[in-house]
Amino acid sequence: SAALNDTAFVTSAGNYADRHWSGTGSEGWVAFGNGTRYNTLGNGEIGGTVSLRLYWQGDADYDLYLYRALDGEDPLIAKSAGNHTGNGSHTEAIDTSVPAGRYYVSVRGGPDANDTSVDLFASHHELGISSDSGGMVAPATAEGVIAVGAADAVSGQRRPYSSTGPALDISAPDGADTSAAGELYGSSAAAPLVAGTLTLMLAGNESLTPREAQRVLRATAVSHDGELYLDAAGAVQAVSTTERAFDDPALDWYNETVSEGGR
Repeated sequence: SAALNDTAFVTSAGNYADRHWSGTGSEGWVAFGNGTRYNTLGNGEIGGTVSLRLYWQGDADYDLYLYRALDGEDPLIAKSAGNHTGNGSHTEAIDTSVPAGRYYVSVRGGPDANDTSVDLFASHHELGISSDSGGMVAPATAEGVIAVGAADAVSGQRRPYSSTGPALDISAPDGADTSAAGELYGSSAAAPLVAGTLTLMLAGNESLTPREAQRVLRATAVSHDGELYLDAAGAVQAVSTTERAFDDPALDWYNETVSEGGR
């Protein structure tokens, strides 16, 4: 509703690029890739909190399983078969704590599950089989919202964990140094840089609409391997009606970071 009211809306794209799998379900055990029904959690042994979410729409039914990998028969650790529904969407969820070990996820579809799109998310651990693109959820996928991914300030490339997809607008450096939590990484740390740039753009040109600002951010961005990276000074200068706006000291940190990163 904020975007519809001509209000600028900047949000993080999410950090699920290696924690998200999207595919087509079927009756029986779902194959994640290469015909396997197992999707491992983490790279080796894990322990502590495990949070899993399975989403789909339509008339199908799915169950979500968490197993521990052991010699012999693998024990079932947790199962979700409640099928929580709302507005045509369905969810299965597992939230548990596990001792150190090797674990994997499996999904089983019911009789009406054939050719149904299904999405699996793991909040705390990367998935052994993940999707090349995706992992973005609302509000980042909403129309008119500026979705921001996280980039490495040194290499200038998108972080491997930063969510991607058609709705991703632009990426910006993360690694913000905070007094409360130290260095903060991820798209939540990158989004404020874009929001700050947008604020300077609007200050330099009060007639600029949020949609116009979104187009300018993308048009002035640095393109690398088909992805767009924030050029804060370029975006502000492109819309400014004054000489002073794009000399704002608030841009100094970003410009120095980009320069050090070699982009």
